[in-house]
Amino acid sequence: MENQEQTNIEVPAPGSEVEMIKVESPSFFERHFIHLLVVFAIGFLSFIFVFEIYLTPMYIVGKSMQPGINAAATSATDKTHTDLIYYRPVNNYTNNDIVVVNSVNYLASDEVSSIIKRVIAKPGDTITFDLEEGTTYHSATYIRIPYEIKLNGSTLTESYLNEENCYLYCSVTLAGEYDDSEDYTFLKALYNSVKKVIPVGSTYTNAGEYSYTLAEDEYFICGDNRNNSTDSRYFGPVKKQDIMGKVKIHVPYGSNLFVGIWKSIFSAKNIMYCE
Repeated sequence: MENQEQTNIEVPAPGSEVEMIKVESPSFFERHFIHLLVVFAIGFLSFIFVFEIYLTPMYIVGKSMQPGINAAATSATDKTHTDLIYYRPVNNYTNNDIVVVNSVNYLASDEVSSIIKRVIAKPGDTITFDLEEGTTYHSATYIRIPYEIKLNGSTLTESYLNEENCYLYCSVTLAGEYDDSEDYTFLKALYNSVKKVIPVGSTYTNAGEYSYTLAEDEYFICGDNRNNSTDSRYFGPVKKQDIMGKVKIHVPYGSNLFVGIWKSIFSAKNIMYCE
């Protein structure tokens, strides 16, 4: 056709050598570097959010929740063999929940600001201490009273307890009257309602019951290591407003679980202790 440019294409002759140019495609990592970076950033921020904002980390000190929590702890002040827990506030707490409680209104010690215990009775429940016969004395002024707990009339089965037998401990005067210096109002009410005077050095023979019905905002909390725990048996039920949250994750001492959730997110500044 007129005015049509002709293109001459040279076709290699049969048997001639043709130089081949090899073009390498970028690797998967090179092609998706930005995407991978974004995914990593989202995952890292999500990790931080869950384990620092949504959940609150806390290390446990002491033996009050053994054997379930802090099984490796050797004393009430051991901060080395500590378990890590994560807790979060919930709308409703129920029996057997393990909770962290602001203890300012319940314990006189300035060194303890929070405690960890198990809910054994919730609002509306009636908890009864059935005091049993048995030797009560450790010393002339220190009484140990064996007891059994009933919840709404039925014996409370507690398979998680560290001890086979549980006791209440209280100080009394030489006359056998409750010593007000302890200021444990619940224990005092229990003691005075069942036995006003226990002769020094005697065996406790007058068994009796003391019952308490929880108000709509009250919870009765106790440590699993019952004979080594200061809890509602002494200072009484706690208010819902003082419950900081329910334990959601428990990392026992020596367990990995991302190395204690990366040592509770990198820094000791985030570490809080609870007894």
